[in-house]
Amino acid sequence: MSFPKPERFPLADQAISLRSKALGHPARLNILRQLADGQARCLSELAPGIPLSQATISGHLRILRNAGFIWVEERGLYNYYALNRVGVEEFQLVVGGYLSSIA
Repeated sequence: MSFPKPERFPLADQAISLRSKALGHPARLNILRQLADGQARCLSELAPGIPLSQATISGHLRILRNAGFIWVEERGLYNYYALNRVGVEEFQLVVGGYLSSIA
């Protein structure tokens, strides 16, 4: 059996692939859309718009955070999530540059 070996590819390609995968689920796109207005929200505020358990949504938030699309701030007992506009804009530039290079 063969296993993927992303480390054999250029770092730029690995970064685009990792961040693209983070956008590969409708729940994550929904989360980003909810956070697009600039307001930070806790999990219980995000959950009503997503037909998944809070534990599953939490996993999706972790993936988005690891990809640099959102940031988290601890406020007492709760974590609040907000869109990382810089991370989104950087990804937009990188993907746009990549697509231009192959078009």
